[in-house]
Amino acid sequence: TYSVSVISVDIVQNSVLVREHGTRTMEKLYFLLRRFLDRKLADYDGRVWNWAGDGGILAFAFADNVNRAVKCAIDIQTSLPLFNISPENPVNRRVALRTAVDTGRVRFYSDTGRIVSDVINYVAHLEKAATEPGRISISERVINGTDPKILSIFGDEGHFEGFPYRTTTRRLDLLFADAEGCEEDEATA
Repeated sequence: TYSVSVISVDIVQNSVLVREHGTRTMEKLYFLLRRFLDRKLADYDGRVWNWAGDGGILAFAFADNVNRAVKCAIDIQTSLPLFNISPENPVNRRVALRTAVDTGRVRFYSDTGRIVSDVINYVAHLEKAATEPGRISISERVINGTDPKILSIFGDEGHFEGFPYRTTTRRLDLLFADAEGCEEDEATA
């Protein structure tokens, strides 16, 4: 087993985007989003662990993996406005992400589909059920391992599935919210 920090990331209201823009356009968006995430991961020595089109699990191992994962999640959310205004982006509305971070021991298999882990299960549920668009949630284990300066952007603790967690005090993805093609709508509000 390895000590690993993981990010669960997912496009908010993906099914609405698919209905509005069609499968081909969304496949192009998924490709561009994955490329965007790969560049962010390279900066923090992370990798895509598992990917399913509109989201997946990103992994960070070895030294300082907790802080690297949290900083990468922050970088993803704060850089998303640049992704949204990119001329390559094939959709004409703001794409929002939810992200959550957890850490713990995970048994590694080269076939990542075989990996069953409480860490991965919890982070995926935390992201989907307790994290609002444009925000980052972090588990208790991540809170305990994160530099206090980084923790300063996270609000008071809540509880999810019986464990404490914290979420960023505000959305991090709204820098260019009023730019053409980035209009707010029900799906990303």
